[in-house]
Amino acid sequence: MVAPSIEGGAPVTIARRKLTAVDKLKIVVAQAKCSLCGESLVNLSEVDFDHAHALALGGADEIENLRAVHRECHAVKTRGAGATTAGSDIGKMKKLRHLVAKETAFRERVLAKGGRAVEAKIKPRAGKRAWPSRPFPNRKRSKL
Repeated sequence: MVAPSIEGGAPVTIARRKLTAVDKLKIVVAQAKCSLCGESLVNLSEVDFDHAHALALGGADEIENLRAVHRECHAVKTRGAGATTAGSDIGKMKKLRHLVAKETAFRERVLAKGGRAVEAKIKPRAGKRAWPSRPFPNRKRSKL
């Protein structure tokens, strides 16, 4: 499988294990229902095996991380529903790539300054309090 790289954005190949018929049968028998929609897995030709925690997001390529799902449910989990990728694996990978790029840029800026932390210089106002003692003028109370 080719997936986006977290570091540079260039595609990388993620090695996946080959599931044997025995492994597939163990997963289907243990579940008996789609783990995404809850309906029974009747037609095994319409079943995909999904990593619960996606490989591209750091999930393990182990039997314990695999689950049987309907092909349509798997497509929604991976690519999102309709016009958005929000909540899907692809959306999460895009977000992770964006955050890594921001962190990398921040690290480069810090290293360019010599690796020292820059202290914020806050000067107190001369002769004025930071917070006014009473923000509203006093009201004269009328006696009834």
